[in-house]
Amino acid sequence: MTLHPDCAIKYFTAKVIESAAKGEDSVSSRAQYHNALTTHCGGKLSFVMGHYSLHKANQHIVPADDPKRWPRDCAKIQVWKLEEKQSDVNLALHLYDDAVSGDVDQVVLVTNDTDLTPALEMLQARCPHIVRGLVIPTRGEIADQVATSRGRRGGV
Repeated sequence: MTLHPDCAIKYFTAKVIESAAKGEDSVSSRAQYHNALTTHCGGKLSFVMGHYSLHKANQHIVPADDPKRWPRDCAKIQVWKLEEKQSDVNLALHLYDDAVSGDVDQVVLVTNDTDLTPALEMLQARCPHIVRGLVIPTRGEIADQVATSRGRRGGV
């Protein structure tokens, strides 16, 4: 893959917390992946880092014998809650700032995050000259939610 000379890629992510990683090699595998992407993109890739929050939380248990029972009527259990923080906010701010700065004439957003719909709508309202692209890499319910919130399936 050869990127256009004027193309840049921003990758919004967070560093894996070793104690919450799915596997013993998750941290090193992520670092290798990021290094491979950086090499492949020939210096046109930058990482914008958020962070993870890991804390104990009380969550409702879904009873196996009554999975439609409302959460308020279910018992609770203490669990570890892992949340990625700032990545979506960073993405929305960079998207908007890049557009209003006049430095870009086209943006392509690759996400499954339905929280970014307002940022795309604001971009369309404030910068209608910017060509917008949306890629939803996950199929199924999440992709349908993003497409529905955008007012159409498969469009931008």
